[in-house]
Amino acid sequence: MRLILLFLLIPILLGCGFVSNEKPAEYIKSLVAYKEGSDGLFIYFILADSSGEMTINEGEVSMIIVATHYDHPEELLLFKQEFPARKDHFHRGKIGIGPFERNVTACSLGRIPYNNFRYDMEKIISDHWRGKIKLEFKTSSKILKSEETLYF
Repeated sequence: MRLILLFLLIPILLGCGFVSNEKPAEYIKSLVAYKEGSDGLFIYFILADSSGEMTINEGEVSMIIVATHYDHPEELLLFKQEFPARKDHFHRGKIGIGPFERNVTACSLGRIPYNNFRYDMEKIISDHWRGKIKLEFKTSSKILKSEETLYF
C-alpha cells in the first residue's frame, strides 16, 4: 500500500513546479532589453541572492530609458516607469534556444512600444543614436542598480 501511495505522490510532487527562492536579493543578475518588432522593446530582469541563485523579492522598480549619441553630450530621457514589484510579478520560464536554453525566474516589464517614448524614434534611429536602460530595484534594506546598452 505504501509503495502505491509513493508512486501516486511522485508525479504530484514533480508537477508542483518549483519552490521559489525568497532569500534577500543582493544584486540584479540580468537586465535584458531587446528589440521586439520594428517599433518596440521587450524588457525583463532577474534578481540573485548572495550565492548567485535566482530569487524573488518585493520592492519598488524604477526604470528609465535614455538615448545617447557621440555628438551630443546630454542624454535624452525617452521613457520612465515606476511601479511596486510583488512576488507574483516574478514568473518561471525558459529562455534561450537549444543547448543555451535555461530556466529563469524573471520580472517582466513587458513590451514598450516606441510610440510611448518622448521623442520621435524614427529620427533617433536614423541619426544612429544608441540607448541605455537604467533600472533600480529598492527593497526595504538596499537599492540594487543595473544598466544595459540598447540598440534601436
